[in-house]
Amino acid sequence: ILNIPNLTGQSNVDIDVFLQHPNGTQLELFTDVNVNGDGFSITLTDTASAILSAATSSLNVPLTGTFRPENGGSLIGAFGAFSTAGTWTLLIRDEFGTDTYQLAAWALVFTY
Repeated sequence: ILNIPNLTGQSNVDIDVFLQHPNGTQLELFTDVNVNGDGFSITLTDTASAILSAATSSLNVPLTGTFRPENGGSLIGAFGAFSTAGTWTLLIRDEFGTDTYQLAAWALVFTY
């Protein structure tokens, strides 16, 4: 389970987010989603019923809720064969390099 409780910014559609395992393996969590929204307060899990790419929020409002990663991505499928030990990285990229985003916190929770 990946929690991103407070990612603020100006345009959700411009942002790409990936989770990187300590061995360098990456999973695309979401890109170009929630056209009208500004910011995120979300949980990503393989067991959620909603897919993030279909989620929307009102204009200038953060997207909130629990979702599966975009495009059928699976946290367990991408990382299940690897050790959970080491430094994990949440990669956030502004496609245009002109917006400012702030990530207050994030958490990766392993359940067995």
